[in-house]
Amino acid sequence: MHETTDAAGPPRRLLVWILVAVGLVALLARGVFVAQVLSHLSAEQLLDYGPDTAQYVHLARNLAFDGRYAQNDPTSHYTALLRTPGYPAFVAIFLRLHWAPASVLVAQAAMASCIPLITALLAWALLRSRLAALAAGMASALSPTGVGVTGIVLVEALFGVAFLLGFGLLYLGIAADRWRLACTAGVVFGVAALIKPTLLFWPVISPVLWFVLARATDRTVRWKPLLLFVVVQLPIPLAWCTHNYATDGFFALSSVGPQSLRYHIAPRVEEWARAGGMPRADAVIRNRDTAKLRDEAEMAAGSPAADIIRRQTEESTPILRANPRLTARLWLANIIENIRETWPHFSTQLPEGSLSQRGWERLSRALVRLQKPLLLLVVVAMLELLVRPRRRRSDAWRRQLYGLLALAGTYGYFAFFTGISYWQGSRLLYPVEFALILIVVIATVSLARSARAAISSQSS
Repeated sequence: MHETTDAAGPPRRLLVWILVAVGLVALLARGVFVAQVLSHLSAEQLLDYGPDTAQYVHLARNLAFDGRYAQNDPTSHYTALLRTPGYPAFVAIFLRLHWAPASVLVAQAAMASCIPLITALLAWALLRSRLAALAAGMASALSPTGVGVTGIVLVEALFGVAFLLGFGLLYLGIAADRWRLACTAGVVFGVAALIKPTLLFWPVISPVLWFVLARATDRTVRWKPLLLFVVVQLPIPLAWCTHNYATDGFFALSSVGPQSLRYHIAPRVEEWARAGGMPRADAVIRNRDTAKLRDEAEMAAGSPAADIIRRQTEESTPILRANPRLTARLWLANIIENIRETWPHFSTQLPEGSLSQRGWERLSRALVRLQKPLLLLVVVAMLELLVRPRRRRSDAWRRQLYGLLALAGTYGYFAFFTGISYWQGSRLLYPVEFALILIVVIATVSLARSARAAISSQSS
């Protein structure tokens, strides 16, 4: 059955005007934010502001001015194994043209303004409602995290655009039964994995997304296109794994996993187990810094980067295996913290006490207060969809239920991997913020339509 526009759908022209409005608001919000950041921080500060910014800039400078990814020293090779080349290559373009860092932020603001547009289109596709498209688009356009990631030299803005483009192409390809579009989405996902290695396991998980989206759009799963979609995701990440093996003898997309386990998870688990309860923060920091400073000293003395990474794994694995429940508990706590909190660096980028800073902080606090009511709303909506009588199940019901499942699964995949780090907040989940927005919008519309149908049946 092909997707059709029901009577509640807006005329094509009205949908275009909604997209224009969403795009203008998104561009204005990000433009104002970036202008404020540029007026507040110097070029030198911008190129070393975020926790990982200096590493990306180091690699970008290597590409821009030396034509290679790493310098001939272990520390540079360690950074090259840690960071995939997608974002450094992006920054290198502007460095080479001597337009950085301001032009990097402007480009990020322009690109990220497309995310609310795609979010609005997905809301329209799933709900056939102009109000839903407007609400989803404006929520994305005015998102504090969505605005904030554009004002810092970090990977999230570029990665968010790439991932949502892949998701949108996949949905469109399945809904329109155009397998070439769906396979193009696979290529985009492969490129996105080279921007940020979070998608390392996406080729394994994404077939499940295909199945659920096929149910949402009432399409038959065709195995050959599905297999091709998975296969085309692999060559680009595998090529970079091969590059790392050729240069350093380390066959992996990135070493961020071993480092995060050694510096973020293992110290907390070890100190918690040693103290028999919540450890002192200074004890955890001392544990982490001891390992970190030792690694840095050994690299400075000439130890190969791959040897350092292997030792990180060898040291953290016994700690985590000896304390599986505590490891799981801390991992879950990190996930909850990263979902709940907004990354504080976004606010400090703005002039202290300025109207933009106060407005950004108030909006962030308001969204935190809304989290529990919105979670309850989503749970109630999902239960209502699951128990809805068969006689009231329609194409709209199918799109809503399976759309929710697809979006929740996508968000859950990213949320799981945030457990490896802490004190990062919403920055790590920005690439799937669109999914969270759509989940809330779908839940709201679903309950509203169900209530209206129940009232209508009683009155008749």
